Amino acid sequence: MISSRVVHLYNRKHGASFGQFADKVYEQQTAQLEEVKQISLKHIQAYTTHSEKSQQALVQKLFLSDLQYTN
Repeated sequence: MISSRVVHLYNRKHGASFGQFADKVYEQQTAQLEEVKQISLKHIQAYTTHSEKSQQALVQKLFLSDLQYTN
C-alpha cells in the first residue's frame, strides 16, 4: 500500500520517464525469469530422458534375470 503511494507520487513528479524506466525494469525481470524457466525446462527434460533410459535398462536386466532363472 505504501509503495504504491510512493510510486504514484514519484510518477506524478517525473511523469513518463518514470513509466519508461518501470517498463524497462519489468521487461528485464520478465526476460530473466523466462531464461530461468527455459533452463529449468531443459534440466527437467534431461532428467526425464535419463530416468527413462535407467528404467529401460533395469527392465532389461530383470528380463534377462527372469530368463536365466527359468532356464
